[in-house]
Amino acid sequence: MNLPPLKTVNGHVQAVVSTGSPFTYSIVFRNSGDVAARAVVVTDDLPSQVEYVPSSLIFDNRILTDAEDTDEGTVQGRRVVFQLAAVAPDQLVTLSFRARLSGATSAGVGVINFATFTGQNIPPTTSSIAVVVTDPFGTVFSGRGGGAAPIPGARVAILLDQSETASLNIPPGIGFPPNVQNENLYATGNGPL
Repeated sequence: MNLPPLKTVNGHVQAVVSTGSPFTYSIVFRNSGDVAARAVVVTDDLPSQVEYVPSSLIFDNRILTDAEDTDEGTVQGRRVVFQLAAVAPDQLVTLSFRARLSGATSAGVGVINFATFTGQNIPPTTSSIAVVVTDPFGTVFSGRGGGAAPIPGARVAILLDQSETASLNIPPGIGFPPNVQNENLYATGNGPL
């Protein structure tokens, strides 16, 4: 494996996600050697802020179990392991699983993750880094709290009438990053509530 294995989150090296919402980690690598890589073990120790979503292991579009059994994947707590008997020369391997940020993650914080590789006839290596950033939007802060502390359970709603039945219509396509499409996720039901 001449190039470092690529690790992504939702198909990118970095993604903004909401706490508790599932996202997908993918690890892609190719054996660029002349012989099969034997007994390849890919280990992903998830950071304390990230939890594995059960029954989500996939090896080259094949669903695996989480248990220690005859397939290539196992999960023990925050440790995700893929054990591949052999990776043929020029073979492209795609491994993936779902995870989510726990409630212990502060808004706007990036959580770094990578995988390690070992094998009988390959040098130990690590994948590229994937970063999950906790979505800072939707968090209400105490403006006079000195350190701008978040207010648990608080939310902001912009309504057109006092009966609280009509949400503000936000024009699409004129927003700013990360919400360039200016989508009102609360109005569509796709928000974090």
